[in-house]
Amino acid sequence: MNDELTTKLNTMAAGIREKHAQAIEAAQSAEYWADAICAEYRKSVDHIIETGRLLIEAKAQLKHGEWGRLTGETVDDGRGLLPFSCGTARKFMAIAKDERNRSHVNDLPASWGTCYELTKLTDDQWETGFRLGIINPEMERQDIAQLTGNTILATLHTGDEESYTPAIYIKSARRVLGGIDLDPASNVQAQATVRAARFFTVKDDGLSRDWSGRVWMNPPYTARVINDFMAKLCESFERGAVTTAIALTNNNTDTSWFHNSMEVASAVCFTRGRINFMKPDGSTSSPTNGQMFFYFGNNRDAFTAEFQQHGHVVASCHTTKSRAAIFSRFC
Repeated sequence: MNDELTTKLNTMAAGIREKHAQAIEAAQSAEYWADAICAEYRKSVDHIIETGRLLIEAKAQLKHGEWGRLTGETVDDGRGLLPFSCGTARKFMAIAKDERNRSHVNDLPASWGTCYELTKLTDDQWETGFRLGIINPEMERQDIAQLTGNTILATLHTGDEESYTPAIYIKSARRVLGGIDLDPASNVQAQATVRAARFFTVKDDGLSRDWSGRVWMNPPYTARVINDFMAKLCESFERGAVTTAIALTNNNTDTSWFHNSMEVASAVCFTRGRINFMKPDGSTSSPTNGQMFFYFGNNRDAFTAEFQQHGHVVASCHTTKSRAAIFSRFC
């Protein structure tokens, strides 16, 4: 009986060893890794990081020449066993290697291209991106330019390090408002022109502060952030804390924040052409789309008279709504 049991155990052990050897051999083939990586890649873009991790593991384990065959790196026509190029494979790997990506999986956009561009950010730019809400699941690759300063797609706040609102518009706002008590999205440099009694910088986190009085605002233009700034302005105005305000925004009239703001604003001025924002060196640059000025207050005639030189002024014909009803539409 003992001999029979020993024979069975030996047979089982031999079978296990054989399967283990087959698994090890399979792991040394490009086909094995192609199947695993393709399966992960095709599930969902939420598995971007796992795809990169598998690529890193495959490169570490494959024999010489197999990596090139897997990715197409050493193949004449550049076609490997994967549904993407060798260059794309290296971008997936860079995403997986970035510890910041692995610790913020739920906050990243479902685009490997955008995730790869995020790996190029410095730690300070990364932190700023999360603080301002620029890095979020709905972000697009072009939004990253607002952190790197490589292009003026939109200003991060009123007159950031890259561009400033021209004085002619600030002067018009001051004439209508009678003065500026608060600029909730600004910096020290911009205040040479704005000259608000109070202002909040990025570090001050204007969205967490109380707003009151006469407000001038050129908020960050990233979708999620501009929504939050316009929502707070509308809510503060409806509540009576903000007595009157002018906000300079991009002219994305298809967005929910635009339509929700129009429910509260008295008028809006669509600029004639794009605003040429000022740079610290005195040169000018223009965003990729046009702008508009929202006016909140009871002196619509004064706003129209002053801002018609800058564009076409349209009165808002909204119906009266409760503060809660309007504010909830932003959420």
